Amino acid sequence: MRRSNFGSQSVLGELTIQFYANKVRTLRLKTYRQTTTPAGLATIRRPRNTLSVWFNNLEWLIFEHKDETVMNWGLNVSQYLGPKLRMLRVEGSDQPQRPQDARDKYLPTLLNNCPLLYSLDIWREIPDATTAQLDQVVEGLPLRNLTTRGAAADALVDLSTLCILARKVGLTFLGTEAPINSVMTQILLNVIPNPFKELTSGYLNMDAWSVRTLLPLLPVLKNLTLTVNTASPIFSHLRFCNNLTLLQLNLPAGTWLDSTCQQCLAHLALKILAICDVNHQGLQPSLSNNDMSTFFSQMPLLEYLELKFQIPGFTPFDGAVFLKSLAVSCPKLQSLRLYYGWLDFDLNPTSILHTQPDPAHFPELKLFYLSSIIHPLGFIPTVHVPPLNPAVDVM
Repeated sequence: MRRSNFGSQSVLGELTIQFYANKVRTLRLKTYRQTTTPAGLATIRRPRNTLSVWFNNLEWLIFEHKDETVMNWGLNVSQYLGPKLRMLRVEGSDQPQRPQDARDKYLPTLLNNCPLLYSLDIWREIPDATTAQLDQVVEGLPLRNLTTRGAAADALVDLSTLCILARKVGLTFLGTEAPINSVMTQILLNVIPNPFKELTSGYLNMDAWSVRTLLPLLPVLKNLTLTVNTASPIFSHLRFCNNLTLLQLNLPAGTWLDSTCQQCLAHLALKILAICDVNHQGLQPSLSNNDMSTFFSQMPLLEYLELKFQIPGFTPFDGAVFLKSLAVSCPKLQSLRLYYGWLDFDLNPTSILHTQPDPAHFPELKLFYLSSIIHPLGFIPTVHVPPLNPAVDVM
């Protein structure tokens, strides 16, 4: 009996393996490197030779490349990219140091083998991938979700890709940190006056002009994570995004926050709001307690709030007063995350956190996260300190 390609298995064993491979619908494939001893040489632990086994019925697949040299053994991706595949994610190092002759052929194989693919996430470099290949995949497959993450993957997305995505029917999510500048936006709008008609969620990186010009044209956008790479009155640019319920802003140095920003968000039915300083100390907030009370006074539906920027020492601000006003303004708040010393004071936990019908309390709070607090909650928590309220997770 001849030996099969699957190690020492017989033909019958190989057929059995293929039988079970046909039943697999979801697969997470990890590849990794093993270091030998005592020489300490890095070697690849090769998988059994599975070149004759095909996963034709896979619908959901994640390739997780844990090491930069792991692809030396030449994974045949076509074994896993079959006609029923709907979701593919490629994870691993952003810029792996791999041989120049390494060829994964992800994108051409997807285009030829996976007519049903609707979700594609590229979270690492694919050495042989090109923008032209990605454009063909976006145009030729029924993608509804596209995500690139990391510098190498984001580099695949350029103006041609954006133009194809902007007119693609059915695209509901686009996540990329590839910068979108004013020149690209102007060309895009000249070619496609009404872009991204069905986009409901986006993770985008734009300059101020693109934010002001492009975002108000997205009629059904509800969830937006936005990195702004130039200082600007960003809140005023968002005042026409009427359907937003989730907003996360990653703001650069020089962005000014004051009480007038609230006027631009007051009409939004926000449930999730995060304001983050990408440079950690670059924002210029001028926020008194009155400012903060006004800022959140018209957000009664807010369930998640994250403030990740530092209040400057010269600003007259009292964290306890802020919490009390926030509890009144946002009674539905379930998760509160504060970073960079917002609450540097002795807080009486029973007066703020304990679940009571009093309007000065958070009746639905599940998570309270404090970071960089000198004396959080008036004492140093230890493993022996029980939760202040079983319904509240104090971290």
